[in-house]
Amino acid sequence: MYSFSHNSIFSSLQNFQKFFFKHKLYRLIFWVIFFLIIIRVIGTNDGLEKSLLPAVFFTAIHFVASYINIYVFIPFLLYKRRYLYYLIVTGLTILFFCFPLAILTNTFFLNNEFLAANIWTPMFFFINSMYLLLTVSFTSFFHIFSEWYRRDIENKALQELNTLNELKYLKAQINPHFLFNILNSLYALTLNNSKKAPEIVMSLSNILRYLLYESSEARVPLEKEIAYLNDLINIEKIRIGDRVSVNFIVEGDTTDIMIEPFLFINFLENSFKHGVNSQTYDSWINIKLAVEENNNKLRFEIENSKPNEDLTNKNERVGGLGLQNIKKRLTLLYPNKHKLDITEKDGTYSVVLTIDLT
Repeated sequence: MYSFSHNSIFSSLQNFQKFFFKHKLYRLIFWVIFFLIIIRVIGTNDGLEKSLLPAVFFTAIHFVASYINIYVFIPFLLYKRRYLYYLIVTGLTILFFCFPLAILTNTFFLNNEFLAANIWTPMFFFINSMYLLLTVSFTSFFHIFSEWYRRDIENKALQELNTLNELKYLKAQINPHFLFNILNSLYALTLNNSKKAPEIVMSLSNILRYLLYESSEARVPLEKEIAYLNDLINIEKIRIGDRVSVNFIVEGDTTDIMIEPFLFINFLENSFKHGVNSQTYDSWINIKLAVEENNNKLRFEIENSKPNEDLTNKNERVGGLGLQNIKKRLTLLYPNKHKLDITEKDGTYSVVLTIDLT
């Protein structure tokens, strides 16, 4: 319950953050606060009613100066690395906008002897230049940060799309390969009028159902992936017969565990392909899938016997397309959350894959 609540709050905050920057709500908030401050400063002497109109004009001048900088100077000078020109033009623009501020002050505050006496002095222009510079700096910072944030979101979305497309491509390479092998096995059995053909058809039906309906999801229940492995093992055992001994052990609580589909298929197929030879009897394949550490870690081990003549194919197997495929998928799906160890000895070939599920 806590995990669900925490994820919901985090997701809501992310959505609000995206909405906040996408619709530039920070600009509205900034100018409302700015306007209220101006009303407050002017109203201390003349009252809030008399300060409303001059506050509108003063805010408008700061607003125009800020957005000339945002939409003209920043894209055409700052982003093009013409830094000296940007500083000079921005400084002159700030100085220019001090004149309408002086005119407004002279219009609205003639009764204020102190302001009337200091409107056209260097001190007046210096103070108002600092105020304008502060406003322009704040709005520039918010604008540049929001643009960076928008581009970052777009880049992440594009990267996720590219990753998804690549994963779909890698997954698409798996299915035809398996179907081809299974159909070849079924064809061989039907040629021999084997009574085991209906059994292989049933297993094939289960596999096709999994391929078509279940594995289209980003993640599938681990129990369904296990059932898929069992169907594949059943087909291979029927095809090969008594020449191979296959042991498949599942340990731990596999309920409520979700994983990406087809993570173990390449390893299983390699074991049958390279561990079982038409000239060899007493071949064996041992498979163990364990859920460990309070359902936070998944460990898949597969070890098979290896005929001596198969040593010549070592480099071909280790660098095969199937293994490259699964390595790439693991890198995309579980970055920095998996470990793959492959060991090849004179008589055995073993793979240990550990996945962090947190």
